[in-house]
Amino acid sequence: LTFGKRATEPNASPDGRTIAFRRNDQAQSRLAFLDVATGDITEVAPVSRIGQVYTPRFSPDGKQVAFSAWREGGYRDIYLYDRETGTTRRLTADRHMDLSPSWSPDGRHVIFSSDRDGVFNVYALEVATGEMRQVSNVLGAAFEPMVSHDGTQIAYVAASGGRQQLHLRAVDRSDATILPGTEQAFAPFFSFSPSVFSVESRI
Repeated sequence: LTFGKRATEPNASPDGRTIAFRRNDQAQSRLAFLDVATGDITEVAPVSRIGQVYTPRFSPDGKQVAFSAWREGGYRDIYLYDRETGTTRRLTADRHMDLSPSWSPDGRHVIFSSDRDGVFNVYALEVATGEMRQVSNVLGAAFEPMVSHDGTQIAYVAASGGRQQLHLRAVDRSDATILPGTEQAFAPFFSFSPSVFSVESRI
């Protein structure tokens, strides 16, 4: 679909006609869109002079794209790009590391990983109000959250004790809160050395 574009982290729109991806370009990376039918690529201006864009994810209706971005000063926040207006809105603005956004099936919440409580946990931010709540409580770290299509379960990668495991847990569909009960943990994909593990590593 592309050649020589340094394209990474693709995500297809719900209708399959467009792919959002990270377009790497020297000292910065940009949010870009590929028209699957024509091959045309449209780039969005970076969030700052040497900004870096990560993990773009389409909303369920395809009208918005959530992504994580680093900008000058060491900020790593969640942003929202509106495809109809061509505008970018910053959803989080703080000194915490906010990573790997995804969406609830109804499009109300952006789900992401953040170290705002001292370790990386999963959080849900209501797009309309800006209300945020913590939806996991792990001792190690929780990354790469994703809600199931029916909104009843959340999957995330838990890092603890020198290994990573895929965790699956029930969710309250009304407010994206993880419910009490038994959490299902799957066998680790691989082990890693904590001294070299990076929060940017991806499965």
